Amino acid sequence: MIVGIHQPNFIPSLSYFSKLMYSDIFIFLDSVQYIKENWTNRNRIKSPSGDSFLTVPVRGEAKSGQSIYEVKISYDKNWCKKHLNIIYNNYHKTPYYHAIISAIKESFEKEWEFLSDMNIYIIRRMCDILGIKRSFHVASELGRTHLKSTDLLIFLTKIVGGDTYLSGTGGKKYMNFEKFPENGLNLHFINYKPIPYRQQFGDFISNLSIIDLLFNEGPDALRLVRESAEVA
Repeated sequence: MIVGIHQPNFIPSLSYFSKLMYSDIFIFLDSVQYIKENWTNRNRIKSPSGDSFLTVPVRGEAKSGQSIYEVKISYDKNWCKKHLNIIYNNYHKTPYYHAIISAIKESFEKEWEFLSDMNIYIIRRMCDILGIKRSFHVASELGRTHLKSTDLLIFLTKIVGGDTYLSGTGGKKYMNFEKFPENGLNLHFINYKPIPYRQQFGDFISNLSIIDLLFNEGPDALRLVRESAEVA
């Protein structure tokens, strides 16, 4: 069984879903440190001026060093309404806007306390729309551990019954490759290779939030997710 592991990002990019698609089991890594201005609480969409960020505000106590599952959403400003307005302004003329927007609106408007809970819910809703059915787990619910880096990935892969860990290419910078076969595991890498698809507003921009692909390509989105990556 192939296991993919990744932080629960906010409306993640196409490459995130490619990794998820090529996994049999997917673990949301919410037990690692939250990093400010990272993909956990923001992602990119397309606008007439290029790419643009949607950012979920978090409570003031959230800071680097806090675990992702501890980070709380701030509702001091009505970010939900603002985000939905931005999405409408940039996407309401796309072919599949009306088929997709209700799931996004419903996800944003729930009364979430924790950022990771909302992100996981949205990711699973996007998987439902794409037609990706996987076994999902949440790292913080699999047992607390002080393991880090490669040791943590090995621990999580084995605890859910995996025999292969699927890493993004970024993992090459910090993982100890030799530890995987030493622990009876295979190691594969997924390489994201963007395929241009229909977009509004000029030149193609790769690896935006998955909602850009869904609004523009609808039923063909799953094929593009599959073909935008290869496993080695």
